Parts: sequence; C-alpha cells; structure tokens
Amino acid sequence: MNQSSDGQSKPPATTIKKENQMDKTEKIDTAALKKLSPEQAVAKFGKPIKSEDFNLSSPLSEFRIEIYNHVPEKDRYSPEVKIREYTWVYNKEENITVWYQLKQDKWQFLHFNTWPKDAEF
Repeated sequence: MNQSSDGQSKPPATTIKKENQMDKTEKIDTAALKKLSPEQAVAKFGKPIKSEDFNLSSPLSEFRIEIYNHVPEKDRYSPEVKIREYTWVYNKEENITVWYQLKQDKWQFLHFNTWPKDAEF
C-alpha cells in the first residue's frame, strides 16, 4: 500500500482501469498488456466499445497501418494472417486499441495504440 499525502494507506494504482475510472495522466503498463490474452483483457478492462476480426488479405487502413511493422514482410498481404482488434475507452480524451494475431490456434498480443477520441481515420 502507498501512503497518501494525509498519511493514510491507499491501494496501489492499476495501469489501465475501466472506462469510468481512467485518468488522463495514467501510463500504460506495456509489459502487463502484452501478457494478456483477449479474454483476459476483456475480463480486466470490460466490454470493448468495438471489436473486429480481419485478415491481411487487403491493404490496411491508416488506423491499422502500424500492424505492418509487427508482421514479417512476406505476410503483410496474406489472408492466412488473422488479426483480432479490441478498442476500449482509455480516458476522457483517448481510446486504446489492442491487436492480437492468431498463431498456432492461440491469440497473441501483436500491438496497441492510444488515439484521441476525436481522431478521424
């Protein structure tokens, strides 16, 4: 437990909280996020505001373009590369999107991005 300025104990801060508890200054614990399966992420962060499964058979939109940096070049347009995308509210001003890739019948963390809620892609 941490001590607050008034000397009372307070619980340690968590890295990402559910929508109604998020704080703009809060940092993302990338190492912890990478260890979560999609099911664990949903259990921890709540129901996503958006989720979608897709493959890399078509060129990616501007919003998803960073995924190419996390797959081998030979797989960048492969229908065999399956991606699962979840988006949650991160704080008052931003959302967070996490991408998972299906490898050996298991969804594995691929990448994440935080972005302003008012962004247009």
